[in-house]
Amino acid sequence: MVRIDILDGSASMDVAQLTAFLRVVREGSFTRAARTLGVGQPAVSARIGALEAEVGGALFTRGRRVALTPLGEGFGRSSGWCARPTTRGCSPCCSTASWRAAQRRRSPRRPRPTPAMSAPTRRARSALQALVVAAVLLALLALGEAARPAARSLSPRDIAQGVAAGGGILLGSIAVMLAVFRERWSTLGFRREAPAAVLGWGLLGLIASYLLAGAGTVVYGLAAGVSPEQLAAEKTAALSGFSELPPALILPLALFTGTYEELVFRGFFISRLRAALSPTPHDPAAAAGAVVLTSALFAVGHFYQATLGVVQTFAIGLALGALAVRRDNVWPCVVAHAGINLIGMLALRFA
Repeated sequence: MVRIDILDGSASMDVAQLTAFLRVVREGSFTRAARTLGVGQPAVSARIGALEAEVGGALFTRGRRVALTPLGEGFGRSSGWCARPTTRGCSPCCSTASWRAAQRRRSPRRPRPTPAMSAPTRRARSALQALVVAAVLLALLALGEAARPAARSLSPRDIAQGVAAGGGILLGSIAVMLAVFRERWSTLGFRREAPAAVLGWGLLGLIASYLLAGAGTVVYGLAAGVSPEQLAAEKTAALSGFSELPPALILPLALFTGTYEELVFRGFFISRLRAALSPTPHDPAAAAGAVVLTSALFAVGHFYQATLGVVQTFAIGLALGALAVRRDNVWPCVVAHAGINLIGMLALRFA
């Protein structure tokens, strides 16, 4: 193992520890740092732990969000290390000892690490956020149903106004939650990834969504004793307003709906429900429960598509939720969702 020797000979740290530190800072996550380094998360945690033992304190807050402690910020500013390949390995550019000396020169006291939020507090806060936004969603659905005239399908104007108003109010409620609890939009799961990877996984998500929706249709048809022709006629009648959409409105509507609904459901609800269901960030059972609950909310939000539409939307929610958890990124879900919307609207408009 290559090591960087301390200048005064009192201690040493290896390149792997420093690389892990910088990668966690850059990625904002132990999991993503491990993925980019090509190692397991326990290995990254062990390297950071060893580095913290040498420094004498916690460099990161642990929890759903990973952030630098004051000690970590000072270490990052003071160390300024680099590794220059030589025949003997890496030349020393910094040291834990020199960093400690710099800290003593700045202040007689070493900054104390910011304590991480307790697990019960974090879970309660996440649950509160999810409940508030879910209440807003249900209130919007109730108001929309009460305002729609009976015995009339949705018109293109109803669709455009409903999407704009509903999307704006839901996004606004999430913005309020983030502002009140001082959280960033990055906590919703939108992270940078190679465009080719986003498109590729988005295509897989689209295919998986159609497969699950088809399976749900078969199961519902058999359980209800309804023929495929009757199911198709029922859903087409419920979505007749989409067949009258102006062609110029189809693409913007598909993109906006795919983006804001993924931000709300796969971004906000899944992240908050996962945190509320378990104190462990990567608990598989909590992830599965969050995907199912989010899919149920997603399906309820599409009740205007008749019973078959609700069943299909629930199945699509399961596929997109699994994709969001698998990739730890919502962008592929946006691609898949926008593709589903675009295909469906074009089929209704020109079929």
